[in-house]
Amino acid sequence: MSKIKRKQENRTISIIIYVLFLLVVLEITCRLFFFLGKEKIPFFEPRKVIYLFYPELKIVDEKKEGTFDILLLGGSVLHENWGDIENILYQELSAKRKIKIYNLSMAAHSSLDAYYKYKFLQDRKFDLTILYQGINEARANNCPDVFFKDDYSHYSWYGLLNAYEQHKELSYMLFPYYLHRFLLIAAERCGILVLVPQHGTKKEWLSYGRNIKTTLSFRRNVENILKIAGKKNEKILLMTFAFYIPENYTRNSFDNKSLDYGRHRCPIEVWGEPENVKSAILAHNKIIKDLAGQYRNNVIFVDQYNNIFRGRKYFDDICHLTHEGCKNFVENMKDAIIYADK
Repeated sequence: MSKIKRKQENRTISIIIYVLFLLVVLEITCRLFFFLGKEKIPFFEPRKVIYLFYPELKIVDEKKEGTFDILLLGGSVLHENWGDIENILYQELSAKRKIKIYNLSMAAHSSLDAYYKYKFLQDRKFDLTILYQGINEARANNCPDVFFKDDYSHYSWYGLLNAYEQHKELSYMLFPYYLHRFLLIAAERCGILVLVPQHGTKKEWLSYGRNIKTTLSFRRNVENILKIAGKKNEKILLMTFAFYIPENYTRNSFDNKSLDYGRHRCPIEVWGEPENVKSAILAHNKIIKDLAGQYRNNVIFVDQYNNIFRGRKYFDDICHLTHEGCKNFVENMKDAIIYADK
Protein backbone atom coordinates (compact mmCIF):
# COMPACT_ATOMS: atom_id res chain seq x y z
CA MET A 1 0.00 0.00 0.00
CA SER A 2 1.43 3.34 -0.97
CA LYS A 3 2.14 6.02 1.61
CA ILE A 4 -0.33 8.37 -0.09
CA LYS A 5 -3.16 5.82 0.06
CA ARG A 6 -2.35 5.01 3.69
CA LYS A 7 -2.45 8.70 4.55
CA GLN A 8 -5.82 9.08 2.84
CA GLU A 9 -7.23 6.13 4.78
CA ASN A 10 -5.86 7.47 8.04
CA ARG A 11 -7.34 10.85 7.27
CA THR A 12 -10.74 9.28 6.52
CA ILE A 13 -10.62 7.33 9.79
CA SER A 14 -9.66 10.48 11.70
CA ILE A 15 -12.59 12.38 10.15
CA ILE A 16 -15.00 9.59 11.04
CA ILE A 17 -13.72 9.47 14.62
CA TYR A 18 -13.97 13.27 14.88
CA VAL A 19 -17.53 13.29 13.52
CA LEU A 20 -18.57 10.53 15.94
CA PHE A 21 -16.92 12.39 18.81
CA LEU A 22 -18.70 15.59 17.79
CA LEU A 23 -22.07 13.79 17.66
CA VAL A 24 -21.50 12.31 21.12
CA VAL A 25 -20.64 15.75 22.50
CA LEU A 26 -23.71 17.28 20.87
CA GLU A 27 -25.94 14.49 22.20
CA ILE A 28 -24.62 14.89 25.74
CA THR A 29 -24.97 18.68 25.49
CA CYS A 30 -28.59 18.40 24.35
CA ARG A 31 -29.44 15.99 27.13
CA LEU A 32 -27.81 18.22 29.72
CA PHE A 33 -29.63 21.26 28.32
CA PHE A 34 -33.03 19.63 28.83
CA PHE A 35 -32.03 17.87 32.07
CA LEU A 36 -30.99 21.16 33.67
CA GLY A 37 -33.97 23.04 32.19
CA LYS A 38 -37.35 23.81 33.68
CA GLU A 39 -38.94 20.41 33.01
CA LYS A 40 -35.93 18.33 34.17
CA ILE A 41 -36.05 15.83 31.31
CA PRO A 42 -34.43 12.57 32.56
CA PHE A 43 -30.90 12.37 31.14
CA PHE A 44 -31.19 8.70 30.14
CA GLU A 45 -34.78 8.90 28.85
CA PRO A 46 -34.74 11.32 25.87
CA ARG A 47 -38.25 10.19 24.86
CA LYS A 48 -39.55 12.10 27.86
CA VAL A 49 -38.69 15.37 26.15
CA ILE A 50 -42.46 15.27 25.56
CA TYR A 51 -42.63 16.84 29.05
CA LEU A 52 -41.71 20.12 27.34
CA PHE A 53 -45.23 20.04 25.91
CA TYR A 54 -47.06 18.01 28.53
CA PRO A 55 -45.46 18.34 31.98
CA GLU A 56 -48.77 17.07 33.39
CA LEU A 57 -47.79 13.57 32.22
CA LYS A 58 -45.45 13.41 35.20
CA ILE A 59 -48.36 12.83 37.58
CA VAL A 60 -49.10 9.40 36.15
CA ASP A 61 -47.63 6.61 38.27
CA GLU A 62 -47.98 2.85 38.41
CA LYS A 63 -51.40 1.41 39.12
CA LYS A 64 -51.95 0.42 42.74
CA GLU A 65 -53.91 -2.68 43.58
CA GLY A 66 -57.51 -2.01 44.56
CA THR A 67 -57.83 1.44 42.99
CA PHE A 68 -60.17 2.35 40.15
CA ASP A 69 -57.98 4.55 37.97
CA ILE A 70 -59.65 7.26 35.86
CA LEU A 71 -57.81 9.26 33.20
CA LEU A 72 -59.23 12.65 32.19
CA LEU A 73 -58.32 13.98 28.73
CA GLY A 74 -59.71 17.33 27.68
CA GLY A 75 -59.30 21.09 27.68
CA SER A 76 -59.87 23.75 30.30
CA VAL A 77 -63.44 22.68 31.11
CA LEU A 78 -62.06 19.66 33.00
CA HIS A 79 -59.11 21.51 34.53
CA GLU A 80 -59.24 22.42 38.22
CA ASN A 81 -58.51 26.09 37.52
CA TRP A 82 -61.67 26.39 35.43
CA GLY A 83 -64.21 24.32 37.30
CA ASP A 84 -64.97 21.74 39.98
CA ILE A 85 -65.61 18.70 37.82
CA GLU A 86 -62.61 16.70 39.04
CA ASN A 87 -63.32 17.45 42.70
CA ILE A 88 -67.05 16.70 42.45
CA LEU A 89 -66.35 13.51 40.50
CA TYR A 90 -63.95 12.34 43.20
CA GLN A 91 -66.43 13.10 45.98
CA GLU A 92 -69.23 11.25 44.18
CA LEU A 93 -67.21 8.12 43.49
CA SER A 94 -64.78 7.80 46.40
CA ALA A 95 -67.59 7.17 48.89
CA LYS A 96 -68.23 3.80 47.25
CA ARG A 97 -64.71 2.66 46.41
CA LYS A 98 -61.06 3.69 46.29
CA ILE A 99 -60.40 5.72 43.15
CA LYS A 100 -57.51 7.66 41.63
CA ILE A 101 -58.07 10.42 39.09
CA TYR A 102 -55.28 11.44 36.72
CA ASN A 103 -56.38 14.74 35.21
CA LEU A 104 -54.25 15.54 32.15
CA SER A 105 -56.65 18.16 30.82
CA MET A 106 -55.14 21.53 29.97
CA ALA A 107 -56.44 24.83 28.62
CA ALA A 108 -56.44 25.11 24.80
CA HIS A 109 -55.54 21.45 24.27
CA SER A 110 -57.33 19.69 21.42
CA SER A 111 -58.09 16.12 20.42
CA LEU A 112 -54.60 15.89 18.92
CA ASP A 113 -53.05 16.70 22.30
CA ALA A 114 -55.31 14.08 23.88
CA TYR A 115 -54.14 11.51 21.34
CA TYR A 116 -50.45 12.27 21.87
CA LYS A 117 -50.83 11.99 25.65
CA TYR A 118 -52.77 8.75 25.43
CA LYS A 119 -50.28 7.31 22.96
CA PHE A 120 -47.39 8.13 25.30
CA LEU A 121 -49.25 6.27 28.06
CA GLN A 122 -50.26 3.30 25.91
CA ASP A 123 -48.34 0.90 28.17
CA ARG A 124 -50.18 2.16 31.25
CA LYS A 125 -53.55 0.57 32.05
CA PHE A 126 -56.47 2.67 33.24
CA ASP A 127 -59.85 1.40 34.34
CA LEU A 128 -61.60 4.22 32.50
CA THR A 129 -60.52 7.08 30.24
CA ILE A 130 -62.84 10.07 29.93
CA LEU A 131 -62.44 12.12 26.74
CA TYR A 132 -64.10 15.52 26.48
CA GLN A 133 -63.20 17.58 23.42
CA GLY A 134 -65.03 19.75 20.93
CA ILE A 135 -64.34 23.49 21.11
CA ASN A 136 -60.57 23.98 20.97
CA GLU A 137 -60.41 22.50 17.46
CA ALA A 138 -62.53 25.42 16.26
CA ARG A 139 -59.52 27.75 16.36
CA ALA A 140 -57.72 25.64 13.78
CA ASN A 141 -60.41 26.54 11.22
CA ASN A 142 -59.50 30.23 11.35
CA CYS A 143 -57.19 30.27 8.36
CA PRO A 144 -57.44 30.16 4.54
CA ASP A 145 -58.19 26.69 3.17
CA VAL A 146 -54.83 26.48 1.40
CA PHE A 147 -53.06 27.27 4.66
CA PHE A 148 -54.84 24.61 6.74
CA LYS A 149 -52.99 21.37 7.53
CA ASP A 150 -54.85 18.39 8.89
CA ASP A 151 -52.14 17.69 11.49
CA TYR A 152 -52.65 21.28 12.72
CA SER A 153 -49.00 22.12 11.99
CA HIS A 154 -50.15 25.51 10.68
CA TYR A 155 -50.10 26.32 14.42
CA SER A 156 -46.67 26.89 15.95
CA TRP A 157 -47.50 24.62 18.91
CA TYR A 158 -48.34 21.63 16.73
CA GLY A 159 -45.46 22.26 14.34
CA LEU A 160 -43.04 21.62 17.21
CA LEU A 161 -45.15 18.82 18.67
CA ASN A 162 -45.47 16.94 15.38
CA ALA A 163 -41.71 17.16 15.00
CA TYR A 164 -41.44 15.19 18.23
CA GLU A 165 -43.67 12.48 16.75
CA GLN A 166 -41.59 12.29 13.58
CA HIS A 167 -38.38 11.39 15.41
CA LYS A 168 -38.65 7.67 16.12
CA GLU A 169 -35.03 7.58 17.31
CA LEU A 170 -35.95 9.51 20.46
CA SER A 171 -35.80 6.32 22.50
CA TYR A 172 -32.02 6.48 22.24
CA MET A 173 -31.00 9.80 20.62
CA LEU A 174 -32.10 13.39 21.30
CA PHE A 175 -29.89 15.58 19.10
CA PRO A 176 -31.77 15.15 15.74
CA TYR A 177 -35.01 16.28 17.38
CA TYR A 178 -33.29 19.20 19.09
CA LEU A 179 -31.87 20.36 15.75
CA HIS A 180 -35.28 20.01 14.08
CA ARG A 181 -36.91 21.95 16.92
CA PHE A 182 -34.27 24.70 16.76
CA LEU A 183 -34.68 25.13 12.99
CA LEU A 184 -38.49 25.35 13.27
CA ILE A 185 -38.32 28.01 15.99
CA ALA A 186 -35.68 29.97 14.08
CA ALA A 187 -37.68 29.80 10.82
CA GLU A 188 -40.82 31.11 12.54
CA ARG A 189 -39.01 33.96 14.28
CA CYS A 190 -37.30 34.98 11.05
CA GLY A 191 -40.61 35.01 9.19
CA ILE A 192 -39.68 32.11 6.89
CA LEU A 193 -42.53 30.05 8.33
CA VAL A 194 -45.87 31.83 8.66
CA LEU A 195 -47.77 30.10 11.47
CA VAL A 196 -50.77 30.82 13.62
CA PRO A 197 -49.48 31.72 17.11
CA GLN A 198 -50.15 29.27 19.94
CA HIS A 199 -52.41 31.74 21.74
CA GLY A 200 -54.71 33.98 19.73
CA THR A 201 -55.96 34.12 16.17
CA LYS A 202 -55.20 36.47 13.30
CA LYS A 203 -58.21 38.83 13.17
CA GLU A 204 -58.08 39.06 9.39
CA TRP A 205 -58.48 35.28 9.20
CA LEU A 206 -61.52 34.87 11.48
CA SER A 207 -64.00 34.80 8.60
CA TYR A 208 -62.32 31.69 7.18
CA GLY A 209 -63.62 29.77 10.19
CA ARG A 210 -67.01 29.36 8.54
CA ASN A 211 -65.53 26.46 6.56
CA ILE A 212 -65.20 23.66 9.12
CA LYS A 213 -61.98 22.00 8.04
CA THR A 214 -61.26 20.09 11.25
CA THR A 215 -63.82 17.27 10.95
CA LEU A 216 -61.50 14.70 9.38
CA SER A 217 -58.68 15.57 11.78
CA PHE A 218 -60.98 15.42 14.80
CA ARG A 219 -62.35 12.04 13.73
CA ARG A 220 -58.86 10.64 13.14
CA ASN A 221 -57.54 11.85 16.48
CA VAL A 222 -60.44 10.44 18.49
CA GLU A 223 -60.45 7.22 16.49
CA ASN A 224 -56.71 6.76 17.12
CA ILE A 225 -57.44 6.97 20.84
CA LEU A 226 -60.21 4.39 20.51
CA LYS A 227 -57.95 2.01 18.60
CA ILE A 228 -55.28 2.17 21.31
CA ALA A 229 -57.96 1.62 23.94
CA GLY A 230 -59.22 -1.39 22.01
CA LYS A 231 -55.77 -2.97 22.01
CA LYS A 232 -55.54 -2.37 25.77
CA ASN A 233 -59.08 -3.63 26.34
CA GLU A 234 -59.73 -0.33 28.08
CA LYS A 235 -63.06 1.47 28.32
CA ILE A 236 -63.46 5.01 26.99
CA LEU A 237 -66.20 7.42 28.03
CA LEU A 238 -67.03 9.66 25.06
CA MET A 239 -69.19 12.75 25.54
CA THR A 240 -70.66 15.34 23.26
CA PHE A 241 -69.48 18.86 24.05
CA ALA A 242 -71.91 21.05 26.01
CA PHE A 243 -72.12 24.76 25.20
CA TYR A 244 -74.45 27.70 25.62
CA ILE A 245 -74.73 30.86 23.52
CA PRO A 246 -77.43 33.33 24.63
CA GLU A 247 -79.55 34.60 21.74
CA ASN A 248 -78.50 38.21 22.40
CA TYR A 249 -74.78 37.44 22.45
CA THR A 250 -72.41 40.19 21.29
CA ARG A 251 -68.84 40.87 22.31
CA ASN A 252 -69.83 44.19 23.86
CA SER A 253 -72.56 42.63 25.97
CA PHE A 254 -70.11 39.96 27.08
CA ASP A 255 -67.51 42.56 28.06
CA ASN A 256 -70.22 44.46 29.94
CA LYS A 257 -71.23 41.22 31.70
CA SER A 258 -74.87 41.69 30.79
CA LEU A 259 -75.50 38.24 29.30
CA ASP A 260 -77.15 35.16 30.78
CA TYR A 261 -73.75 33.91 32.00
CA GLY A 262 -72.30 33.70 35.48
CA ARG A 263 -68.75 35.05 35.67
CA HIS A 264 -68.33 35.89 31.95
CA ARG A 265 -64.90 34.26 31.80
CA CYS A 266 -63.99 33.81 28.10
CA PRO A 267 -65.64 35.52 25.13
CA ILE A 268 -66.48 33.21 22.24
CA GLU A 269 -64.11 35.20 20.03
CA VAL A 270 -61.22 33.42 21.76
CA TRP A 271 -62.10 30.50 19.45
CA GLY A 272 -63.52 32.42 16.50
CA GLU A 273 -66.70 34.06 15.27
CA PRO A 274 -69.69 32.77 17.32
CA GLU A 275 -71.62 31.12 14.48
CA ASN A 276 -68.46 29.43 13.20
CA VAL A 277 -67.57 28.12 16.66
CA LYS A 278 -71.08 26.77 17.08
CA SER A 279 -70.91 25.01 13.71
CA ALA A 280 -67.55 23.48 14.56
CA ILE A 281 -68.71 22.11 17.93
CA LEU A 282 -71.87 20.62 16.41
CA ALA A 283 -69.80 18.98 13.66
CA HIS A 284 -67.44 17.51 16.25
CA ASN A 285 -70.37 16.32 18.37
CA LYS A 286 -71.76 14.42 15.39
CA ILE A 287 -68.41 12.68 15.00
CA ILE A 288 -68.40 11.71 18.68
CA LYS A 289 -71.85 10.14 18.29
CA ASP A 290 -70.80 8.28 15.14
CA LEU A 291 -67.65 6.88 16.73
CA ALA A 292 -69.51 5.91 19.91
CA GLY A 293 -71.78 3.75 17.76
CA GLN A 294 -68.94 2.35 15.70
CA TYR A 295 -66.78 1.39 18.71
CA ARG A 296 -69.57 0.40 21.06
CA ASN A 297 -67.66 -2.62 22.41
CA ASN A 298 -65.35 -0.48 24.52
CA VAL A 299 -67.07 2.94 24.38
CA ILE A 300 -69.60 4.34 26.85
CA PHE A 301 -71.46 7.36 25.51
CA VAL A 302 -72.91 10.35 27.37
CA ASP A 303 -74.73 13.13 25.53
CA GLN A 304 -73.72 16.14 27.62
CA TYR A 305 -74.86 18.62 24.97
CA ASN A 306 -78.50 17.55 25.13
CA ASN A 307 -78.60 16.89 28.87
CA ILE A 308 -76.84 19.88 30.40
CA PHE A 309 -78.87 22.71 31.92
CA ARG A 310 -78.41 26.19 30.42
CA GLY A 311 -78.34 29.68 31.89
CA ARG A 312 -76.21 31.76 34.25
CA LYS A 313 -76.68 29.26 37.06
CA TYR A 314 -74.79 26.65 35.04
CA PHE A 315 -72.55 28.44 32.49
CA ASP A 316 -69.87 31.08 33.06
CA ASP A 317 -69.38 31.47 29.30
CA ILE A 318 -69.89 29.39 26.17
CA CYS A 319 -68.37 26.23 27.71
CA HIS A 320 -66.96 26.78 31.22
CA LEU A 321 -69.30 25.71 33.98
CA THR A 322 -70.29 27.17 37.34
CA HIS A 323 -70.23 24.95 40.43
CA GLU A 324 -73.85 23.99 39.77
CA GLY A 325 -73.02 23.34 36.13
CA CYS A 326 -70.17 21.04 37.18
CA LYS A 327 -72.52 19.14 39.47
CA ASN A 328 -74.96 18.73 36.58
CA PHE A 329 -72.10 17.60 34.32
CA VAL A 330 -70.92 14.93 36.79
CA GLU A 331 -74.47 13.77 37.47
CA ASN A 332 -74.96 13.18 33.74
CA MET A 333 -71.98 10.81 33.55
CA LYS A 334 -72.02 9.23 37.03
CA ASP A 335 -74.14 6.24 36.05
CA ALA A 336 -71.93 5.60 33.01
CA ILE A 337 -68.84 5.49 35.22
CA ILE A 338 -70.52 3.13 37.68
CA TYR A 339 -71.42 0.92 34.72
CA ALA A 340 -67.78 0.90 33.60
CA ASP A 341 -66.75 -0.30 37.06
CA LYS A 342 -68.85 -3.44 36.85
